[in-house]
Amino acid sequence: ADNNNSLAYAIQIGEKSLPLLAQSSIIASIVESDFYTQMRTNQQLGYIVWSFNQRIEDRIFFRLVIQSSTHGPFAMSQRVNRWLATTEELFSKLTDQEFSRHQQSLIVALEKEGDSIGAVASDLYSLATDEKGDFDFKKNLIQAVKDLQKDDVAQTAARIFRSPDNPRIEVLMRAKGSQEKLPEGVLTEVSQFKNMLKP
Repeated sequence: ADNNNSLAYAIQIGEKSLPLLAQSSIIASIVESDFYTQMRTNQQLGYIVWSFNQRIEDRIFFRLVIQSSTHGPFAMSQRVNRWLATTEELFSKLTDQEFSRHQQSLIVALEKEGDSIGAVASDLYSLATDEKGDFDFKKNLIQAVKDLQKDDVAQTAARIFRSPDNPRIEVLMRAKGSQEKLPEGVLTEVSQFKNMLKP
């Protein structure tokens, strides 16, 4: 029997811009280890635990993904939402040296050239299509990362993770045959979600 439950959490950060892309990338770098440690190592929620920023066309998102065979999706949701509230401490305790280390590792990753003809061709194709021919995009993004200030990044993180006004969606998938009780107000059909979006 399939006993896998999963949580897919998406937070909309905003429209694509170099400063916001740089901020969301360093925020993802800062929280990645803590999210994994809390969810996978300490709480042993699941065997797949990911956190990352993602760009879809002209919008930037922050994503959290957990897959578990031991915890139901609503239990995972409660713990993820509790973790989101703790991010304030994570950023307030961040030292200048730690911030600089995240900045440098991000710059190194962005400066890395493709190590094969295929990888270089893929990078060029991405710049030609996704960035609409802006072949200076990577260079400009590196500069935006260099220009980041710790306090500005902490403010953006607060807005992303803890502002109730920030659009977000949680998709919780239960294992087949799950007996977990559904909390009030949960949508169980795609049609219910679509109806909510109608004017």
